[in-house]
Amino acid sequence: MTFGPIAALLGLDRHLIDEVQYAELVTVVILSAFIPTIVAQQFFQSKVAIGAEMAEEEEALGEGDVWILRRRKGPRQTPPTPPSG
Repeated sequence: MTFGPIAALLGLDRHLIDEVQYAELVTVVILSAFIPTIVAQQFFQSKVAIGAEMAEEEEALGEGDVWILRRRKGPRQTPPTPPSG
């Protein structure tokens, strides 16, 4: 991801490529990192592992912390009522 834009900038600086070619090269380099990341997140994320990890986190946390964790990861919920006393 670093070498591509630097090489393109060097080519632009030495007038080996023009500004349009530079923009195209940098765009392709950025997309070559961005698109596989999106594909991997959509198709290779384990639903079972996520549920198990969340259950383990909930066991280790208190009730108030679990509410915060669920709020970040899931639909909105009402906060737990504090104990009276």
